[in-house]
Amino acid sequence: MTTLLVHDTNSAWTSTHPALEVTTEGRKLLDREVTVNRLRFSGGPTEAVAEFVPDRPLDLTEWDELRVWIRAEAPADGTTACPFYLALSYEDAEDTLQEQHRWFVPVNEPQVWEQRVIGISADRRGAVVRFRVETVGTTAFTTELFRLVAVREEMLEDIERALGEALSGMSLPGLTRVPVRATANPGDSTVTLDYAPGMAAGNRIFLEGSPLGDEVHDVVGAEHDRAAGRTRLTFPEASPLVGTFTAGTSFASVTVPVAAESASDPDETVTPRVVLSCTDVREDPERTGYIAQRDSFRPRGRLTACAVRPPARAFHADYQVSVFGGSHAAQVTVHNGVLSRLSADRALWINEAPVPVEVLPPPPLEERTPRQSAPVYVRVGSRMQTGPREELPWVRRTEVRAGRPDVPGDDEGVGTES
Repeated sequence: MTTLLVHDTNSAWTSTHPALEVTTEGRKLLDREVTVNRLRFSGGPTEAVAEFVPDRPLDLTEWDELRVWIRAEAPADGTTACPFYLALSYEDAEDTLQEQHRWFVPVNEPQVWEQRVIGISADRRGAVVRFRVETVGTTAFTTELFRLVAVREEMLEDIERALGEALSGMSLPGLTRVPVRATANPGDSTVTLDYAPGMAAGNRIFLEGSPLGDEVHDVVGAEHDRAAGRTRLTFPEASPLVGTFTAGTSFASVTVPVAAESASDPDETVTPRVVLSCTDVREDPERTGYIAQRDSFRPRGRLTACAVRPPARAFHADYQVSVFGGSHAAQVTVHNGVLSRLSADRALWINEAPVPVEVLPPPPLEERTPRQSAPVYVRVGSRMQTGPREELPWVRRTEVRAGRPDVPGDDEGVGTES
């Protein structure tokens, strides 16, 4: 896994001062319905804090960045006219007395969702015990934050995980939430459902309703009794039920696993299933910028520093998405689900950021086996970082003065403001 969810913002962070009110609100972020933390600061001379304490210390050693979405009423670019008014910080259990992990949160455009990136690879982060958002200055403001995550970028792994998440959870008509007809107990290797003739050996079944949690089992046998109105599914003896699934309150659904192609595919007997095969990866110079990236703005004494690194290189990765097994009706449903979920109208979310995806025409010499739906070919746009961050003083304003040759005094020079 290359993304760790730190806080989903479904619950409000705890404010430590009455001037800072934190509530949860429903919002739309691009193509997603989300829950955000809404922060309202009434202003005043006292800085206020909202904090979140994890259930246990978080080891973020394997993660390089923190990312959070922000939308605010007023810009904050650190200039005199638009100073920073919000900071994000955390505490580590092993911190020394003077050690700080604190960064300003910029806002480029008001009322626009922006993802802020903070590099933490040079900071202590092995046992993080507290996160804070802090007001900076005395100006009143209202802002919204969505989903704090820790990220370690691995481009191809990230793409395949995002494709799997986008295609997971497909429902099949007549094979979704079929009621359990007779209570099944721990240790049983069979379950009896209402009549569902579409279920068959090779299906992967998702069972919900047990007090011990949901379960997933592969079907090795299916018996259908139309007259009695029931279907009996058999699981491998090595994979019996763990919990109790009560008749009338428990349900079974056929799931469609999605996996990247490998030499030994563990799901090769499951039907239907979706397999992702990478067919091409190449750099996309038209999408690659040439301006250095700046992020991670933090106080360093009287100055503000930022992290600078080379521009990320843009790539596109092509994938063949194949549907295997199942009835013709199931294959058509899954095929249609692939096309609808990987359309250009819906962004693919990688590390909590949207990237473009499009369906490509098939190659001229397409090879497929009989009784297999034609694959879908998609292109995903992504980026790869090519250099490490370097912390430098942040120069906000530069002046170049050049005097006329006939001016008696020396009025030339270069001035900067940090």
